[in-house]
Amino acid sequence: MRILGIILMGFTVAAALLGANINGTWEGDMHGRNGDAVHVEMNLKANEGVLTGTLRTAAGETEIEHGEVDGEYILFNVVREANGNQVTQKYRGHVNAETIDFTLTTVGPGGERTQDFIVKKIGS
Repeated sequence: MRILGIILMGFTVAAALLGANINGTWEGDMHGRNGDAVHVEMNLKANEGVLTGTLRTAAGETEIEHGEVDGEYILFNVVREANGNQVTQKYRGHVNAETIDFTLTTVGPGGERTQDFIVKKIGS
């Protein structure tokens, strides 16, 4: 019974450390519609399974929506207006020590498009 308690405590500590590791500023490049590099900066904060923050590109800064922390994964959406149409970007990221490997699915009037990109931690 004591061993089970120690194991559960270890998982709790690991989860807390992972959540703290998400907090901070992350940046990288993804591909725009025409294949051009688009610089992205994310300011993220995890608290008890909820992810909040902002995402900034040349198009401006936007609050993230529906942010979640699920173990070593984070999920959130960004909704923007483009040419009079609503575009939803769905981010799913695998958190590593100093990087997050993202899969981004963009859903808009032209259909759905997916890409992978990586951001690196630049500040806490």
